[in-house]
Amino acid sequence: MGITLVVTFALLVFEDMYREFPGLLNHGTGAVLCHYLHLFPHFFCTILPISVFVSALISLCHLRNNNEFIAMQGAGLTPWQITKNMWIWSLALSALMVLLQTHLGEWSRDKNSCNVSYQDGQSGRLWLIGHLDVESGRAENIFVWDPGPPARRFHAQSAHWDGRHWSFENVAESVMAPLEMEESRRFSSKKSFDEFHETPRQIISQQKRPKDMCLQEVRQALRWEPEKSPRTRTYRIRFYAFYMACFGPIIALFCAIPFSMQGVRQNPTIGATKAIGLLFLFHVLTGLSHSLGNNGICHPIAAAGLPFLLPIFIGILCLRH
Repeated sequence: MGITLVVTFALLVFEDMYREFPGLLNHGTGAVLCHYLHLFPHFFCTILPISVFVSALISLCHLRNNNEFIAMQGAGLTPWQITKNMWIWSLALSALMVLLQTHLGEWSRDKNSCNVSYQDGQSGRLWLIGHLDVESGRAENIFVWDPGPPARRFHAQSAHWDGRHWSFENVAESVMAPLEMEESRRFSSKKSFDEFHETPRQIISQQKRPKDMCLQEVRQALRWEPEKSPRTRTYRIRFYAFYMACFGPIIALFCAIPFSMQGVRQNPTIGATKAIGLLFLFHVLTGLSHSLGNNGICHPIAAAGLPFLLPIFIGILCLRH
């Protein structure tokens, strides 16, 4: 399992370096180390179920190839007793995943973004930002369209979020009169907007796909998005899928153990192939159920939990026989 974790983690790091490393080099070695230090727990939660599946499959096939299962079953041990330590270990890893997923924050590379566009689902305000720094709350080259009434347009050279409201600097404000349909324009060096409740974290989070968000970001998005927004259902499916994914190590054992122990006189490769096929079917069913949930055909909880029922049902059925 340790070897599988190291190899898979290295592959994910190389893939991320291919996309992000040239830009990170401009910020120095410290930024590179900090970036991958933040990414490590995210990668760990991604590859942990895969590592459990591969390590359990290799170990069990090795035991079966050496006829160890025949000896243990001849001593009166059941499949549950033989694999008891694996189930205890998988439960501990699932608890670790719950702890990590609950406390993981946003990815470090998302603290600065350029050419950001955002539309608030509650007020309908449209934001176009040239550069946004989430940590400092600074933004440059901002354009805001507020539908009102009255409809207003704002263009500012820079802005700052102080935790409660936005302060625009060198701002040009255009107001459209509702009856005369005439536009009046005002200029000011600095202006604060208490009604603009959109935070930098809220603006930056919508630039991501829901499947790229961490649990904290999904929770925040559910608070920001109105109930009838089309993105709310997708966020709910992602929210429930996070907790379902914490049972990934257990699901991996349900995929690996039954076919590895079944049919001790057969070639171990046959059982391994069946286990890999079941894992592939699990991922296909995951995509299908999420699609049904996004289209409103099934409840978000059902869309997130349905794929996990198949390997559990097949695993219990095979272990009983």
